[in-house]
Amino acid sequence: MSTATATEIRVPPLLSKVDNAGNTHIYQRKTAGELLVGEHLLEHVIGHKPMVATPILAIERVAGPAGGNSGIIITIPDRHGSNEPVDEWYPADKPVFISKTPHLEQYDPEQNVFVQMDKRMEHRMAEIDQQKVDVMLSSPDEHTRAIGVSRMYPDMTDDQVNRALQDGCWIVRMNTLIKAMDAGETDRVTDQVAHTLMSDKKPEIYKRAQRVFGDRDLSQLGESHFSQQQEGSVMEAGVTSHNKLGTLSRAI
Repeated sequence: MSTATATEIRVPPLLSKVDNAGNTHIYQRKTAGELLVGEHLLEHVIGHKPMVATPILAIERVAGPAGGNSGIIITIPDRHGSNEPVDEWYPADKPVFISKTPHLEQYDPEQNVFVQMDKRMEHRMAEIDQQKVDVMLSSPDEHTRAIGVSRMYPDMTDDQVNRALQDGCWIVRMNTLIKAMDAGETDRVTDQVAHTLMSDKKPEIYKRAQRVFGDRDLSQLGESHFSQQQEGSVMEAGVTSHNKLGTLSRAI
């Protein structure tokens, strides 16, 4: 019979408390060194009597001040201000409580701060995605732009869509138009760009454009100059010699 023993992992018990409104709050006691990103730290906020559940956004484990005991730096929203992220240092052995019912411990019961934080994060991520789209659309490599619009279309703004529809590479223009058509979002295309596409030199584009934008009243728009600047023999020669973009258009 084996005498080996496994190290017992002790999980702190869940505690509960019923508030005056009959809501059951579930919480857990642990040390700061055991905290994890995503948990909700229960803390007091000045001027707010109940404890508030604050999400932990990041954790960094560091040595204590002046070479003392080890500790952690946690990043949490500043509930005393605008909820912008702030860093706080805790000794690793400091006892803390985390909430298992954070929806019940809001700073302002009329305003769900977690939803607000999610919206700010989504907005920030959208800004980052749009910056990536701008970088992609500015790439000198036609292959990068052609593939990019197909993969990044959902993150593109209306301005970026119209910019791509005027790209010097016909594959980029066609891929963008197809994506807009598939998404049912051809209304994102401005009248000027729609008018230009309807006179595109590539039949793969102008036939689609005439079918999609034919009902628009574009009579007030003058003759497009962009169509005269579109690639002709240069791109055709590239497709003939390498067949890279031609193959790409059929694969996307």
